Amino acid sequence: NLYTRMVVQKDNFRQMEDFYYMSKKFDADKVEYIRISNWGTMTPEEFFDIDVLNPDNQYYHEAKEMYDRVNTFPDTVATLVFELV
Repeated sequence: NLYTRMVVQKDNFRQMEDFYYMSKKFDADKVEYIRISNWGTMTPEEFFDIDVLNPDNQYYHEAKEMYDRVNTFPDTVATLVFELV
C-alpha cells in the first residue's frame, strides 16, 4: 500500500489538487491532507502566518475551499484536527 500525506500550510495550500493527482499517478491507495501544527519551533506569530486553516488567517477561506474540495476526491482523508505543542 502507498499512502501520501501533505501538511497544508501557506507555501503549498494552492497545490492540494495537484498533490492529489500526482499521488494517484503513483497509484497511491490513500491521499491524506493534514493541518500544519507548531511543534514549538515557531513563534505564535510565525505559526499564525503559515496556518492557513486557522479561521482567523487571511487565506483561510481560499484554503478551506480547496481543502473541502479535495476531501471529496476518492481515497482522500483530510483532517483539521491538530494539537499545539
